[in-house]
Amino acid sequence: MDTKDVARLIVIACITGGVPLHFLDNFYLRKAFEVVQLNVAGRAPFVPPSASTAYAMRDLEAVRAADNTRKWAEQSGFGTLALDGRLMSEGRYKECMLNCAFVSRGQEHYMRSEDMSGVFKDTANVSEFVEASFAEGENRNHPHPAPSIHAKHVAAVCLDQPAVNVAALKLLREKWPNIADIPCQFHGLDGIIGHLVVKIGVLSCTRVMCKVETRFFNNQSRVRSEMRMIQKRRVQRKADATGRKVRMYNFIKPRKSRSYPILQTVKRCLQLNSNAAAFFKGEKAQELAGNHKHFAAMKRFCCTNRALSLRRIRVFYDLLGPVLRKMRLVDTTRTSSFPQTMLRLCDLKGKMTDAWLERRSDFDCIKPGCEDEYTENLRTITKECNTSFKKMVNHWVLAAHLVDQFHIELYAVEVAGHGPLGLEEDFSTDETMPASLDDPKVHRTFAFYARRAMYTIIEISMAKARRQLDQYLGQHGVFDKRKAVARGFWEDAKFDAMKDDARGRETPLWTLWARDEMNAPELQAIMQQLASIWPAQSASERANALVKHVTGDPTQNSFSMKARVHCCQIADHY
Repeated sequence: MDTKDVARLIVIACITGGVPLHFLDNFYLRKAFEVVQLNVAGRAPFVPPSASTAYAMRDLEAVRAADNTRKWAEQSGFGTLALDGRLMSEGRYKECMLNCAFVSRGQEHYMRSEDMSGVFKDTANVSEFVEASFAEGENRNHPHPAPSIHAKHVAAVCLDQPAVNVAALKLLREKWPNIADIPCQFHGLDGIIGHLVVKIGVLSCTRVMCKVETRFFNNQSRVRSEMRMIQKRRVQRKADATGRKVRMYNFIKPRKSRSYPILQTVKRCLQLNSNAAAFFKGEKAQELAGNHKHFAAMKRFCCTNRALSLRRIRVFYDLLGPVLRKMRLVDTTRTSSFPQTMLRLCDLKGKMTDAWLERRSDFDCIKPGCEDEYTENLRTITKECNTSFKKMVNHWVLAAHLVDQFHIELYAVEVAGHGPLGLEEDFSTDETMPASLDDPKVHRTFAFYARRAMYTIIEISMAKARRQLDQYLGQHGVFDKRKAVARGFWEDAKFDAMKDDARGRETPLWTLWARDEMNAPELQAIMQQLASIWPAQSASERANALVKHVTGDPTQNSFSMKARVHCCQIADHY
């Protein structure tokens, strides 16, 4: 038999058996064929495993993968449980599946999935299913399988913020006060984009036109082909002029489930504006798309009123671009951005306000004579930032500000220059939060409220931890820089995480606070927990993608929950 016939049979087997074709690129499959070809062929007949044997092997391999993941989580010390729900299909009806991932020390792993199809999605049930990931049931007939990880290793639980999840986190807080309840900051920042785009007229109009433009150039094959030819010619001319490779931009359509893809759409319209103008100025535009219902509107937006459209796009992107950059920092698990949360929120509020003020001339060109609307939009920006930040900040977020030693150094500089602050009111995002990082009391304010939040976390009986916290803020006692033990601890305080986001610190904070020679075990245990918190549930979103990649779209097939979990545990481990 020819080798082409064998390849054909393999492809047919994958297609008829429901196996994705990218399985043929799997490293272990190719390695198995290589071993068979070099070592087994000609010596003994090779018999592939049967389906029943493969199912048994899958279950055993899943147990081994789950044990290895559990051991990794226990060796990591502390970590964050990120959970998110997705629709699944069991027979006729679409039900809900709760996926769980564990993030610790720059790594993330899929843990388990729970079937919530038999219960209502109310507060008690959501809390119960979340708790099942790290707590044993009280009776032996508990409906949930064994927990994936012990509660002592769980630093925080991170969920998105619909009302039922907020109430479920409140129940968990009452039962597990030592486990932090962290609202997902990625969803919180994404909500800022969605609210501002709806409430500010200039942004709303720009969003609609950019969505129509990307769909106009993407949904018509002949228009898309002509645009690619225009791009290709422009890219070639630019590459010849500069002597280097120039990127060719593709089209994009925003998803409906999030607000941040709209920013990508607006950015792509800004990048393609010259190509779009060239298309409408050409002779083929009327022939290719003259019958389209948005042809006249697109011609005005991309060609006739191009200068005004560019002003709209730049106002949109300059105002909301900082939000997208903060979301990228929150999304990564390589470095934890949790200790810098308060500074990042303060910085975001100041940058958005400055961006709106700097684009005053563009707003006057877009809407001349609308002074009251411009002022009202500025108030809307400030109000939406305060409202969204209020949902994202709790005493755990405030206390995490003290984990980074660089913040303590800046706090000491402000105290030496201006003296300490004595604030009486509670923390509020609209009253006591500094307007920007340029505020001369920004670090004193955050340090004051962080100390108060730490007192809330530290139990009353832990008097040693309170004394150690005071020594840490005052840089005396066991944290005195003049002592050889503390000298190495404070050497890392020169790293500014706000400026070096991409590089990351050489010694992670969770490793730095785990040093035995510091002789402050009570405070170090709390700081290690805070340093091990990831403020976004992006890991569970990637767990959802893993479920879809391994077992297909959950809404389009009838895999059992056991099969989904086993397949995902094996795929995540290997």
